[in-house]
Amino acid sequence: MNTPLDCIPCLLRQATEAIQLCPNTLEGSQMAVREMLLASTSMDFSKSPPINSGALQAQVRAITGVEDPYAEAKRRFNRLAL
Repeated sequence: MNTPLDCIPCLLRQATEAIQLCPNTLEGSQMAVREMLLASTSMDFSKSPPINSGALQAQVRAITGVEDPYAEAKRRFNRLAL
């Protein structure tokens, strides 16, 4: 399955939201978004949206140095579920 052009805004939004979850200054977050956008230019449209999303999320981890931007949300919702 190919990644349709309609998927690109959502993939970039998800990566941007992940960056915002990372502890950083506004300037650091803006720089991380710029780096992620640059990395997104090498996106392989012949791959599926989940593959491209995973690649962008890997870029977010590499750029921010945060292994799991969603860790706190996972803990919070697991506590709620218990």
